[in-house]
Amino acid sequence: MTGQTSDMTEMGTDPSDQIELQLAQARRKQKLAAYRRWSWAYLAAGVVLWAFAIGLGELVQWHPVQASNEEIWASLIDRRTPGYTFILTILTTLFNPWWAVLITALGAGLAWYLSKRWIDALYVVATCLLAAAMTHFLKGAVELARPPLAHQLVKARNYSYPSGHSSAVAALIFSVAVVLTVHVLLRKTAVLWTWALAAVIVGLIAFSRLYLGVHWFADVVGGISIGLGSALMMAAAFSRSSKLPL
Repeated sequence: MTGQTSDMTEMGTDPSDQIELQLAQARRKQKLAAYRRWSWAYLAAGVVLWAFAIGLGELVQWHPVQASNEEIWASLIDRRTPGYTFILTILTTLFNPWWAVLITALGAGLAWYLSKRWIDALYVVATCLLAAAMTHFLKGAVELARPPLAHQLVKARNYSYPSGHSSAVAALIFSVAVVLTVHVLLRKTAVLWTWALAAVIVGLIAFSRLYLGVHWFADVVGGISIGLGSALMMAAAFSRSSKLPL
């Protein structure tokens, strides 16, 4: 099977090592079979997340949603400190357009390196492109104004909904997490820690956009929904590919 561990035991080694390797191979086969079996559920979940993002885009200028956005925005402005500003500015800079391209390439390279499958690198790139396309479409369709320029700690002048930073980081981090879950990690605890770390990273980048005053709360929620939805839908598509051998 492509993507197996590099520490393959040679003939004549300890039988217990060979048994452990066979068990690991069997677990990977089971995980891949389950991945394919649940692909329609991934697709459905991804569609629901996209539908939620589209629906939220229809509601962002509704007074109750707008009032909640402004309340959260104002509360964060009141809690700014030089230290937080320095750290969160660095974090948000990582997903500016040019840096985002480089980080996506690094994420795709990491997926290929860990799984030894070029199709996994393609999956990561395809997920990021899909999320970027949907984000661009919704920005033009919703045309939501950003928070006041005077309170922005970094300048952003295009439309606000959804957050491109949030959708980009969610698409990248969650697609890499899918690759690790399906093709690399064997222990459930490792999978849980991977997804917890992914959620923390995505949450930090999304929070940085709120703290720096360039997005409303609904923007980052919509962006994360698009990114995660893209990762799930592309996972469903790639699980059916003939390039995913058991």
